[in-house]
Amino acid sequence: MADFPSFSNCELSFPSFEVWKYAILVHGLFCVVALFLGLILYHLVRWGESNEKKRQRLSIVFAICALVLPLVTHSHLMEKYSPNKNATWIAPFLASTFGFSTFFKSVNVGLMQFPEGSKNNLKAWLAWFVLLPEPIFVKGNVPKASMKDIANRLKCFLGKIAGLFVVLTILVHYPGYSIDKLPLTSSTTVPPTILLHINGYVHLWLICLWASLCLDISALSNLLTTGGMQFEPGFSNPLLESRCLKEAWAERWNLPVHTLLKRTIYVPSRKQGWSRTSSALLTFFVSGWLHEYTFFVHNRSAYEPGKAVVFFLLMGFVMVLESWFWTQCTPLVMRRWINENVPSMCIAISLSILLSGVFEQYFIQSWLKSGFVDAIRQMLPHMSGCRW
Repeated sequence: MADFPSFSNCELSFPSFEVWKYAILVHGLFCVVALFLGLILYHLVRWGESNEKKRQRLSIVFAICALVLPLVTHSHLMEKYSPNKNATWIAPFLASTFGFSTFFKSVNVGLMQFPEGSKNNLKAWLAWFVLLPEPIFVKGNVPKASMKDIANRLKCFLGKIAGLFVVLTILVHYPGYSIDKLPLTSSTTVPPTILLHINGYVHLWLICLWASLCLDISALSNLLTTGGMQFEPGFSNPLLESRCLKEAWAERWNLPVHTLLKRTIYVPSRKQGWSRTSSALLTFFVSGWLHEYTFFVHNRSAYEPGKAVVFFLLMGFVMVLESWFWTQCTPLVMRRWINENVPSMCIAISLSILLSGVFEQYFIQSWLKSGFVDAIRQMLPHMSGCRW
């Protein structure tokens, strides 16, 4: 007989106000630091070429400080202010976001690679330097967000809360937040490879929804603090609408980080004469090191050196191979038929499942072992105590 979960003893777990207060405090502290650095760099940029060397030197110093600060404040933030042991993961996660964002933007200032119009006034500059996602600059100006834009943000925000409710409700009922059995007959054994891909797919949704939710919260709060500026999207439904890996990575997945890497790595390498393929692989390599840094900060207790670099290099090579196979080996007639008849959702889900095993092995494990789910389950509603 099938062993399905019973919902008779389920309890609704509500978000913790104390944990949210802790997260807002940590985020606010690092925003103040970024604000201070941004003010100094703004005045150096506005003074012009006479301060070029000073601007470049300070940009390097600030970039290094941005990386180091989350490391030296790691234990202090965790131990002194955390409301409980299981919430401690939140502080280094937010600190690492400040670290890599301020690092890249400081480098951008040193190389004069910031968006056109960002230095026109102090408000636009600080909104660009401090906040993530970044404001959208159109012909040197930041347009105001329309009511339709705000409504769409709120709708996406609520959708991600609902999605995380489902994913967390599933995962909290398994040891280590990894699925070890399915609601099948008790005599059925699920092959380890199948479980690997199932876990990878569920965990991929968990990371996607969590990171996207964080960016939505940031964008909505940024909209209020800047008087209605329009900000770039965070994620653009990569797991359900991507028709290829290039579209997933370049147009849908974590667009604020994509913007930073494109501005700092991809575009300069193209200007130096590198090919598109070489520039793309270099960008994936740097992205791997970026994630090595963030994993070391917020997943320190379970950090495994090199895995993030391996994951992103694999993604880069697979993306290049996929693009080559599609353009060189797939007949034009078949390409047209696929584009006209196969829904984006089918392609996106297939790609996600295909790569979920690599994601499970090389990306997510340090998150699960370092307290990621223990922390966010205190911040989000979910069901617990069910007889699974």
